[in-house]
Amino acid sequence: MVIDLEQISALARRGRIDIIRTLRQYPDRNFSINELAKVSRIPVMTCWRAVRELTGIGLLKVRKIANSSIVSLNITPELMRLLRQISDSDPHRYAALMFARQIGRLPGIVEARLFGRVAKGDHTPESEADIAVIFEHIKISQEDASAHADRIAKEVESLTGTRISPHLVRKDHLDQGRGFAAELRDKESLWRRAD
Repeated sequence: MVIDLEQISALARRGRIDIIRTLRQYPDRNFSINELAKVSRIPVMTCWRAVRELTGIGLLKVRKIANSSIVSLNITPELMRLLRQISDSDPHRYAALMFARQIGRLPGIVEARLFGRVAKGDHTPESEADIAVIFEHIKISQEDASAHADRIAKEVESLTGTRISPHLVRKDHLDQGRGFAAELRDKESLWRRAD
């Protein structure tokens, strides 16, 4: 399978990434098109069109079981390379980004960094996304930051099915490179407050 502009533009259309994300999140589940539409939260007709198009360009496979069409990813090295380039297609990265954007709305939160298995790309569907939440202790207490982070993590998990594990780090500790903060120095920033 050759990765080309046709595949990139197909993924940009409505519902396509949602379908890919769902299939990646539940790799062992058999989805009919109706079930896939429901779990992906897209209209059934959009799902039918998307599955037909993504099958036509080699990203999905459809097989018949009785009267149902069962949809799965057409797992190839080329597809995996393509999906790694599109962070929205990975349910763990999508959930991590959702968490980071929501936690970033709080005053005193300055950054969210991804680390652990999801950051390395060797996670499984059961893995949790580890996120360092960097906060200014002068603007928000650690207790408040922790309570908000836990609440947002639960909300994101209920929406995406992916567990988020927030780890709080004071900004002054990060700046000094103390302990755990030193390990975060080169980790991927999901969200950062603009100065």
